[in-house]
Amino acid sequence: MLKKWISIVLLSFAVCAMAKTLTFAIPITEILSNKPGINSQTAFAPLIQTLEKKTGWKINTILYNSYYDAEKLLLNNKTDFIYTKVFPYIAAKKCNPMVKPVTSVLEWSSNSKKLASSYSALIIADKSETNINSIQALKNTDFGFVNYFSASGYIYTVQFLKQHGINYRHFFASTELFGNHSHLLDAIKNGEVSAGSVWEGIFHTHSQKPFKVLARINDIPTPLIASSATMNPAQIKRLQSAFLALPPAVYVNLPFKGMVKPITSRYDAALPLASELGIYCSNNGNNA
Repeated sequence: MLKKWISIVLLSFAVCAMAKTLTFAIPITEILSNKPGINSQTAFAPLIQTLEKKTGWKINTILYNSYYDAEKLLLNNKTDFIYTKVFPYIAAKKCNPMVKPVTSVLEWSSNSKKLASSYSALIIADKSETNINSIQALKNTDFGFVNYFSASGYIYTVQFLKQHGINYRHFFASTELFGNHSHLLDAIKNGEVSAGSVWEGIFHTHSQKPFKVLARINDIPTPLIASSATMNPAQIKRLQSAFLALPPAVYVNLPFKGMVKPITSRYDAALPLASELGIYCSNNGNNA
């Protein structure tokens, strides 16, 4: 009987020792619900608890405050996986190819009729600009971006322009950053710039009467779950399977409503823009 009891105790210790602890980084600044008392940690709690049950892992959270923090957590292996937008992923992936996309998040499309893992940007001009009816007609005009971190308001717009043989630094008379999509829309309407690139969703929430669409940029990927170099392929597969099997209830207070397998090429398409984004890697793989 004593031997049996000792065997059970030893087995329990072995199981505990085998239980893996992973770290999941989430943004501290993104309040994800209008409900009182809901912050990032409480919003993600149901998702994390369900992930723990599905993987058998203990999952601790780290809060980050900026794109730069997210990039450094991934690149320096300070987290095992992270919920992040495109820029930190690109920055970390450029300097360490072992950074991988695990899942793409599903968000409501601009017309709120379906969930999607990609969205569109629009290059628009004011209708009063009668001589501007195409991208090529924007040569030597003033153009507006949102900010360097914006997927729709900068990153994939620059990529689109490059695909059309346009180096925006030499093509436009000047460029300006307006901080957010609403400010850029106002700047176009007020004649501060001739045209600019905005997220289609914000475009549809404003009066569209003053604007004309010059181009649509499709297949911009949504935010993602990305893994750092600390995770091996088997662990990534296990984590991905768990994310894909999460029930709808875990997303109640989150800005996304599901997960799908990532189309990696959509994210990695922006990697050639690393220098445009100010991303340079040192010899040890870190951003310089």
